Amino acid sequence: MSAVEAIAQLERYLMGLHPMPEEMLRQGTALFRTLQLPKGALLLREGKICRELAFVHSGLLRAFSLRDDGQELTSCFAMKNDFICDYNSFVHQVPASKSLQALEDCCILTITRPQLQQLQEEHSAWRHLGKILTDKEFTEKEKWANRLRISTAAERYNDVLTEQPGLVNRVPVHQLASYLGVTTRTLSRVRKALSTTV
Repeated sequence: MSAVEAIAQLERYLMGLHPMPEEMLRQGTALFRTLQLPKGALLLREGKICRELAFVHSGLLRAFSLRDDGQELTSCFAMKNDFICDYNSFVHQVPASKSLQALEDCCILTITRPQLQQLQEEHSAWRHLGKILTDKEFTEKEKWANRLRISTAAERYNDVLTEQPGLVNRVPVHQLASYLGVTTRTLSRVRKALSTTV
């Protein structure tokens, strides 16, 4: 994918969230750099400072943290047209609590925190866009946290099938199970039960 195509996709996505004058939009998107991230590569390592916000043009990434026993806990996946970063680390410039890893070859667009801050200071439309993205992120995280607390494993699996179509066929079973908050054995039972009811 060319950088031009990636920027055009970003612009379409942002305009769908919050329309703004084309010149103002392009002043901002011109600050994004294109990065090719091979499968398995880390965009951010847990414990490091998150200095960039990334937009996924193509591919798939995940956010995960390591428990003391070495077990990986997957907290989210980012696909086409998703933004991803360690939000707390990015905003407050503190060590990240998670790593960001490419699960497929990825093409992403990144912008640094100082660049984004300057853009939002100069243009109210970009400030408003930032608020929309932040609200969207927190709403989705809160909704998923509530599901982990009150929904059954089957309900969570069905939610993923509905809201993130194709994801279950693109990630390893153990990572999907971790994301759903279940063991791989439980996930296998859920899938088997659903397949017999279709």
